[in-house]
Amino acid sequence: MRDNEPVLRRALTLGPVVLFGLAYMTPLIVLGIFGIVAETTGGATAAAYALAGEKAPVAAEG
Repeated sequence: MRDNEPVLRRALTLGPVVLFGLAYMTPLIVLGIFGIVAETTGGATAAAYALAGEKAPVAAEG
């Protein structure tokens, strides 16, 4: 290697790699689940989510 060649150094650690992976996968997970729900409900995905939100347990206040 010559003295004037640029050299790359490793600066990316495990933490940023994990965060990048999660940021990359998260939108794909949402789209995958939306597709499964849309197929299962026959296209009534919004109604299925609204019904699930209505029937979801509410945390006790106090």
